[in-house]
Amino acid sequence: MKELLKIATLLYQATARADEDVDEQAGAEFNLSAKAFDVKLTRQLASEITQRGAAMYDALGQESALREDRLRAISRNMDIEDIEQQVHEQISTVQENVKSVERMLGNLEKDEKSLEGKIEKRRNELERSEKRLSTLQSVRPAYMDEYDQLQAGGAAATIRRDTTSNPPHP
Repeated sequence: MKELLKIATLLYQATARADEDVDEQAGAEFNLSAKAFDVKLTRQLASEITQRGAAMYDALGQESALREDRLRAISRNMDIEDIEQQVHEQISTVQENVKSVERMLGNLEKDEKSLEGKIEKRRNELERSEKRLSTLQSVRPAYMDEYDQLQAGGAAATIRRDTTSNPPHP
């Protein structure tokens, strides 16, 4: 019935709009932009009517099965004890779900603490590694002094060799 009311309302609105448009067009000059707007509105309303009609057809097709179910539900004697039992079952199901969620939350908190501990351990390990790196970078090997002397001596010899083989041009 609700679907029929919706269709009837939609058709009433469409006819009311059409009557208003006819009254406006009778006394007014021909306006092309208003005409284009009316075409769009008409197409939209036609599309909506088609969609609602298809939905109503589907609902009416299911009406026979739904009518039987509805009549069975109405004719069945409602026992308060059965209703209470079903409500209590639903309450217990919800309580079990709540307990399950609380357990998962507790496990999540444990996992979070465990991960925080691992992160802290890795931070400490990183800090120790950085200190070790800075210590190793500041320590010079014993042979570095000798290497620097040889390098300085080799550079001086190279400079002397360059000046003797290539005298400056005056």
